[in-house]
Amino acid sequence: MRDGITTCADARSLLQTHITTVVSHYRGRIWQWDVANEVIDPYGHPRAENPFIAACGLSIVADAFRWAHAADPGAKLYLNDYNILGSDAKSDAEYSLAKSLVDQGVPIQGIGFQGHLQLGSGVPAAASQQMQRYANLGLDIMITEADVRMPILAGTTSPTGDQLIGQAKVYSDLLNVCLMQSRLRRLHRLGLHRPVVVGRRLAARPGFRLSHG
Repeated sequence: MRDGITTCADARSLLQTHITTVVSHYRGRIWQWDVANEVIDPYGHPRAENPFIAACGLSIVADAFRWAHAADPGAKLYLNDYNILGSDAKSDAEYSLAKSLVDQGVPIQGIGFQGHLQLGSGVPAAASQQMQRYANLGLDIMITEADVRMPILAGTTSPTGDQLIGQAKVYSDLLNVCLMQSRLRRLHRLGLHRPVVVGRRLAARPGFRLSHG
């Protein structure tokens, strides 16, 4: 991909053709798109290894949303990224990007928090505040790839009972944060093909048995 992009004009032409072709093909059949995914690096900078950002900077993100909207005006368009539930340079840069898009009148309807969490660290203390500041921009919110990662201890091949209980507690804490956010639209667990619908019981996995009672 990078070899075919030498200028910003090349990048814009290639990306516009791709977005228009794909979104037009599924027009009216896919209700939501993650238009831009993981465009900010862990240090709060534009992701330089992305050939489109390397060629044009973050301005191409606004263009991508406009092209997607033109291809299907009825689809909901989201910005999506990981490690933005906490408070650090990356989450601040992501918020600044989202605010800039809203301020420009770019057709963005939501923010996706991937929600990759760790056993032992749990849900970041700032998670509720992070969601709320996007809600204050008028954006809907989804947890798009929730999981709770944990090590497999030496000499074992599967998590211990205590680890599974701890994992379930983290999922429960995340769900409680989500339930407090009126603009939360959906919570997807990575590896679970049906989204969590708030208010319904879901006991397909141990992590959800504790979370949902």
